[in-house]
Amino acid sequence: MKNKSLLAMSSVLAVCIAISACSIPRLPLIHESEHFSISYTTQDEPVAEISAFLEVEAHPLSALYGVSFEKRILVDVYADLDSFHEAIGLKDAPTWVLGACLGTGRIAFVSPLNPGPSADYDDIMQVAVHEYMHLVVSGINRNCSLWLDEGLAVRESGQLPKPEQVARLLAAANVPSIEEMQADFEGVYGYDYSGLLVDYMLTRFSREAVIGLVKKPEAIEAALGIGSEVLYEDWKASLLAMAEN
Repeated sequence: MKNKSLLAMSSVLAVCIAISACSIPRLPLIHESEHFSISYTTQDEPVAEISAFLEVEAHPLSALYGVSFEKRILVDVYADLDSFHEAIGLKDAPTWVLGACLGTGRIAFVSPLNPGPSADYDDIMQVAVHEYMHLVVSGINRNCSLWLDEGLAVRESGQLPKPEQVARLLAAANVPSIEEMQADFEGVYGYDYSGLLVDYMLTRFSREAVIGLVKKPEAIEAALGIGSEVLYEDWKASLLAMAEN
């Protein structure tokens, strides 16, 4: 992973990884709400607050994007970074690896009480929504393009760079094309830029249009009514305008 931050120019440092959950056992304690089953290890874990937050901030995204889950979403909250990294098979992962999508119907992240040096309590709550959004995207198209999947997760979890951060981002790296993001996602600050592109598409077009693109990521013109080159130039111009304000 070349660039360590999900929002490369901000204080939020977190990434999502997708791994198989088949061999990962659930944690010993369980707290359940209407749509979530949270496993955890320590009694002081704020699971009631986490589940309430997910019910309000994450669960509505499934209906918003036309996805339904038949069972409760499984959520694993690890007490510290070391136990989280070990569980997902990345013992040497950097401290900004804070959350994971574990496949169909399951996500995991480090405790907001002990997130390590790269994040704080609120950052972890955003990571939780980020990971949930990956489940939503998978419910539409399990083979969605990386840039679109991550862009939706960044946008819907509230992890977009602020205008002043966009200015610093533009100074540090050229605006990548969709093809460049797909080919070298982390190398071109893909988390930041994909989130900004998805936000632009949702603002300019519609959620229905973006859902259509998730279903067929290669069919940009059919979904949005403009080709990828026009989309890129218009989006780039909007970023430059944002950075100047």
